[in-house]
Amino acid sequence: MAAIAIAPAHTRIGIDCESGDRMDTLQRTAHKFLSPEQTEAWGEYPATLWAWCVKEAAYKAAGQPGLALAWIPLPLEIPLGAPTPDSVIEISGNSYNVMQVDTLDLPAVLMLVSG
Repeated sequence: MAAIAIAPAHTRIGIDCESGDRMDTLQRTAHKFLSPEQTEAWGEYPATLWAWCVKEAAYKAAGQPGLALAWIPLPLEIPLGAPTPDSVIEISGNSYNVMQVDTLDLPAVLMLVSG
């Protein structure tokens, strides 16, 4: 899998792509990257895969070493193709748009976060 993103200067971008073959690992380690509240809503397949991808892409976009994945918020929705008001997350006072670029024939998913 490969991805390329083009954005205006000074736009922070994070991309993550995962396949469903990591689901066992993600299910076992979800408590490390999901807050207790997030675990209730995102702790089951395929939501755990989406949550992991959003958090990895957001971590890359934020560019803040040491940022705990459990502290990264998850959006109310993950739209396909274009962000919506419900797909915006806030990290350290900065807003980031979350969107799924392509379904890649689940169980693989490609996530883009930009801000």
